Amino acid sequence: MTEAKGSTLGGEISRAEVISRAKYWYDNRDSIPYDWASSYRDPDSADHTYRQDCSGYVSMALHLTSSLSRVTLPGVGTQVSRTAMRPGDYTGILSSGTAGAAGHVRLFEKWADQRAGTYWAYDFGATPVAHQIYQLSTDQPRNGIGWTAYRYNHIL
Repeated sequence: MTEAKGSTLGGEISRAEVISRAKYWYDNRDSIPYDWASSYRDPDSADHTYRQDCSGYVSMALHLTSSLSRVTLPGVGTQVSRTAMRPGDYTGILSSGTAGAAGHVRLFEKWADQRAGTYWAYDFGATPVAHQIYQLSTDQPRNGIGWTAYRYNHIL
């Protein structure tokens, strides 16, 4: 179970709980293959599941009522500057023009070196779930669409 519990489906959630929920799937990554057609359990309830892909992973971490897509995730957040990201924010190529392989989303954990533009994030772009450092300057646009950061509307 998660370490920082307290939210309800679709309700307010602390940054610590978002990261704790992301860590749950990361800690169980060997049993959660990337598969958009499959679902895996919510850390708090075996009765609730999320799709096993990047947007399902972010939906799970935010404790949303369902697995949103790269197209619908911006609807539950407010765009923020990528240099202003805080734990529990999400960044990706998210818009109606990113269906298919062109879109992706990852969950921001913390800055590795903000001046250098490096950050730790949880990422489910392939098996297994990854936890690693990314570089803002290498998050280049794909098909003319760049990476954008969002803050969940119900984050505490």
